[in-house]
Amino acid sequence: MEVIKSAARMHMIARKCRADGRTIGLVPTAGHIHEGHLSLIRRAHELSEIVVVSIAPAALAVEGEQLEEERKERREQRKRYLSDEIEVLSPLGVHYVFAPEKEELFGEGACTDVVVRGLSERLYGATHPEHFIRLTTYLVILFNVIHPHFVIFGWRDAQQVAIVRRMVRDLHVDVEVVVCPIAREADGLAVAPENDRLTERERQIARVLPQALEKAQVLVAAGERDTAHILKAMREMIEAHPMIRIEYLAIVDSETLEPLALLGERPALVMLAAFVGKVRLSDNVLLNI
Repeated sequence: MEVIKSAARMHMIARKCRADGRTIGLVPTAGHIHEGHLSLIRRAHELSEIVVVSIAPAALAVEGEQLEEERKERREQRKRYLSDEIEVLSPLGVHYVFAPEKEELFGEGACTDVVVRGLSERLYGATHPEHFIRLTTYLVILFNVIHPHFVIFGWRDAQQVAIVRRMVRDLHVDVEVVVCPIAREADGLAVAPENDRLTERERQIARVLPQALEKAQVLVAAGERDTAHILKAMREMIEAHPMIRIEYLAIVDSETLEPLALLGERPALVMLAAFVGKVRLSDNVLLNI
């Protein structure tokens, strides 16, 4: 496994792999590798001959909201945790880890953004309008550097999946978007680094989130099609726990992310994000009619 920090070297290797007729699978991450990522890597091995795991620059996540001291601290944290990430990835057969600094991808004075209008402003994007713009711009750069045949995501980031699918279609990007099921822990929580920050009591309370999603599935299986009734039942379950503060709870079209009043033939997503204490958790489930 080779760790690459140079975009030029990554580009050169990717071009050679393509020239040799070898398929490339890309698993984009923000670091903090967990079981959810490992399931994506296993899928990448099934689809492709060369597996690349990218680790986004730490400065990319909240650059616009940081003070200079905070940026320096995040850079130091990145140096420390990157070695841990590499140790986790080493036995998994990953061929390349692409872990560039922000400056390696975004040249001085870069002023081009990739915006998927209509999807990026919904749900999480309603309160964090720059998040998905940074994400889609970064991903386009990744695609241009690595030229993957497949890019693998997990359903836990369902809004991201919808946005990337639309971007790839609109821009005729030559990559196949592959989506894997949500990896869950024994108590039903979607696998995420945030779970480790929950206290024992918060963890017990947080279990109501996947339970509320299961409630939605049960109601749909019983014939309920009015999304207001489904959301009301879910909200009552969640709000019975005062420690939980709902950020958003919605049933949306899985492709357009538009809110749905009635369930029909098109796949619908129940999207949920909430704070349990100070920890933000997100989850979702695809409703099949």
